[in-house]
Amino acid sequence: RFGAVLGVGAAAAAGDAGGAKVVVFSRFEQTLSLLARACAMHAIRTASSGGARGSLQHEVSLFCADPAVQALLLSAHRNASGLTLTAACHVLILEPQIDAATEQQMIGRVHRIGQTRQTHVHRIVVRGSFEEGLGAERQALAQQQQEQPEAEQC
Repeated sequence: RFGAVLGVGAAAAAGDAGGAKVVVFSRFEQTLSLLARACAMHAIRTASSGGARGSLQHEVSLFCADPAVQALLLSAHRNASGLTLTAACHVLILEPQIDAATEQQMIGRVHRIGQTRQTHVHRIVVRGSFEEGLGAERQALAQQQQEQPEAEQC
């Protein structure tokens, strides 16, 4: 997973002359911690709430204001709502969410009013895993909902 994340981050930064920024969401704090170390080893500057109370706003401000900070690492559960992160144009979701609304909240942090660039969403899924099945099931459900005719209203 880390190789895929680093690859997407590097491609995002290289493909955007304005300095693309990436918001990474994971359910697991330990995964975010390991990813922060992997990014540091590849000279990718990150900001992260790191679980400390009161530091989230500081880290978000740093991410938005400092062009050298390329990635913001956030908890999917604690930080998926209430933030405006239009400084980024890439969203990386490290694990598919069981609740589609939570995933939409994550994407909505970047893709919202005030965003001037196209938002790119990258979902990292392990081939042959439960995650892959969950993603396929969710796509089939969405397709089925689109094909259903709208119900008449009284």
